[in-house]
Amino acid sequence: ILLISSVIEELIGLCDRILVMNRGELTGSVERDAFDREAILRIALGNH
Repeated sequence: ILLISSVIEELIGLCDRILVMNRGELTGSVERDAFDREAILRIALGNH
């Protein structure tokens, strides 16, 4: 199942893996055991 959302809390609650994109480019991925709101935001903003 593919879920597209900009609501990080929703993604953390529903997903096993989060793939992060910025301006149409894949910038990173995070597995469930490493979910962290701030880390996901850093990846999305290109600051990882």
